[in-house]
Amino acid sequence: MSKPQRTYNYYAFYYWELYWLLPLYRKLGGTLISGNRDTRELAKKLGFKISEKQDADVLIVAFMYTPEHNALLKATKSKRVILQHCWDNENNTLTDDWHGVDMHAFDLYCVAGEYDYKIMSEKFGADKIACTGMPRFDDLLTIQKSKGKPIFAELQIRDYNLVAAPSPGSHSNDLLMDYFFTLPKQMENLLFKVHPAKHTHLVSVVLNAYATEFPNVIFIGDKVEDPLWTYKLIKEAKSVVSPYSFMAIEAHMMGKDVIMRGDVLPETDQGTVGRRFSRAAEPDYLYDGKNTDRVIRAIGKL
Repeated sequence: MSKPQRTYNYYAFYYWELYWLLPLYRKLGGTLISGNRDTRELAKKLGFKISEKQDADVLIVAFMYTPEHNALLKATKSKRVILQHCWDNENNTLTDDWHGVDMHAFDLYCVAGEYDYKIMSEKFGADKIACTGMPRFDDLLTIQKSKGKPIFAELQIRDYNLVAAPSPGSHSNDLLMDYFFTLPKQMENLLFKVHPAKHTHLVSVVLNAYATEFPNVIFIGDKVEDPLWTYKLIKEAKSVVSPYSFMAIEAHMMGKDVIMRGDVLPETDQGTVGRRFSRAAEPDYLYDGKNTDRVIRAIGKL
């Protein structure tokens, strides 16, 4: 007699978590749970089936930032899997408790590369760690290789330098805002893309702040219904300015020049992204179009 087919739940609270889960969902199927109405509505548009309760064999999350994440992890009887694109002491993700989440709660930690595999194995035990790469990087590779129509006409700018602008509430926000306000005085053809915000309505706050000061700079938010929007922007950019966002790594993986703040270099206290960047330059992150399949095989061994 064949084994019954496994069932899968995914949990996302913020809209951008959906992007990290979507490649896996497309192959495994299952249902999405979310306590955020806007995220549920976007998930439906992206093709997710929605569930009101967690009752699957496996629960998959991409982040663990909210009390909602923690409550679900504590209540579930499912096998718990996390896809986290980077792990750093500086982000407290290697502590025993992060944002109220018991970091020992997972049955499987899928990591992006060998460095993360090493530090996670030392912390949680190698039997729980799988060096799979992130499924979303398969999408990144697809965009890098694509021959699709450029998005210049839509953006109304050519040969732009893409800037990952801080969203309200982001860490070191005041310092970053001061930094970004100097850029239009030093660089031309700047396209400011607001870093994914915890709440989409906050994006307009940042855009209005910049637009008042620099009317000749182009500002855009997230095109939330297009999971590949950021990658399309990176593909067409001359360079990417990203002092703290993971977009610096993604841009480097696509072969773009990346401009960073001096105080995020690896030897400094604010060096989290700098350390990630140095790992990507080796390269360290798996980037061969096979990450989704590796994650599926790792889950299959639970």
